[in-house]
Amino acid sequence: IITKFGKGNEMNKTIGFLLVAICLVVNAQLYGVDISNNLLTIDPTTGIVTKMATLPSDWAMAQELSAIDSSRKILYLGVVNRTSTQTFLVGVSLPSGRILSSVYIPIRPLGFIGGGESLDVDEDSGDVFFTSSDGTEGSVHHVWRITPSTGIIQTLGSMSGTLLVLGEIHGYDPINQILWLEYLVGTTFNLYGFDAANGGIKSIVANSAMMESMNWNPKDKTFWGFGVNTTDGPTGLRTLVSFNSKSGFTYKSGLPQFWIIDLAVSALDVATQTLYGLLSPQGDANVFDLVGVNLQTGKAITYPRFTANLWTLNYLN
Repeated sequence: IITKFGKGNEMNKTIGFLLVAICLVVNAQLYGVDISNNLLTIDPTTGIVTKMATLPSDWAMAQELSAIDSSRKILYLGVVNRTSTQTFLVGVSLPSGRILSSVYIPIRPLGFIGGGESLDVDEDSGDVFFTSSDGTEGSVHHVWRITPSTGIIQTLGSMSGTLLVLGEIHGYDPINQILWLEYLVGTTFNLYGFDAANGGIKSIVANSAMMESMNWNPKDKTFWGFGVNTTDGPTGLRTLVSFNSKSGFTYKSGLPQFWIIDLAVSALDVATQTLYGLLSPQGDANVFDLVGVNLQTGKAITYPRFTANLWTLNYLN
């Protein structure tokens, strides 16, 4: 059979390539959860949101306490049950919003969520890193590795004598198997590198770039995020910075039109190398744009006004 595409098997190959391309486009998506616990997809060029599902109303959440396992299309959230005040790691299927897993985190009921806590994914194994204090005064801070499919929790390490930080940066480097966590010690913000395989601290680095968000980029094996200008020109303006586990921080560019960041919420589109964040163009904490910054040029390429109030912002790559 001859078609305008050529022979039948060639047409099948063409259709196959088209289907793969369509699937890639559909899968790549910016997601958020708003303060009404609605799971949203977000158009980064217009700022328009589309409701996909509503998550349980008794979940209390915190900004930045989330991560996406793109390989398995699962959004992980740290939540507190408003009734029991117990903390859980929950896995939500994308884009349906169906709950896939729920693991109880063995800490004293806090009644709040987010302070000194972090959540990151190891996409190779499907495990999730969760950190939190034990909820006691002068508390010990625990670092756990959790397997959501079985509920098994492994303790990687513990720390004491640190101040719990709301909005601290954190991220997992799968190449060097290091989980980076930021804490304030005295007057210094330090990044602590935990051995994700065997536990213990491998390295401590001062956050000299004042990096305020942290997103792993598998293309250059580096973390990227928004920082704060503390040296030249008007202080408080946002910057684009990177962090390498071996070589440390690198300043890329300034973002002269943006000031406040919305509690370190950001997400990286790996395919286009675009970092998204909620930044204020006026220094007004009530006005934010959804800013997309190209990692190569260091320039803001999209910045629609954004009115949704989000707990989370994550990219399904």
